[in-house]
Amino acid sequence: MVKKWRELHTRGLPDLKKRLNLQDAAKVVGISKKTLDDYYCQLRLGEQYGFNFAMNLHQKMRVLRSYIRVYRPSK
Repeated sequence: MVKKWRELHTRGLPDLKKRLNLQDAAKVVGISKKTLDDYYCQLRLGEQYGFNFAMNLHQKMRVLRSYIRVYRPSK
């Protein structure tokens, strides 16, 4: 859903030929922008810290959050 949301923002809807802002793209996807922003951030951090997405493909977001909590350096 996050990928679809970002694609709607960057490419827009095919029939409209214009880009959507992130809020409107979130409405099309059917998930709040705040939630999608959070998921996007978590996915980027997971990628940065070496999370194995292929192995955890069918897991819930909490698995990724737990991984980040353990491997993220202290501030």
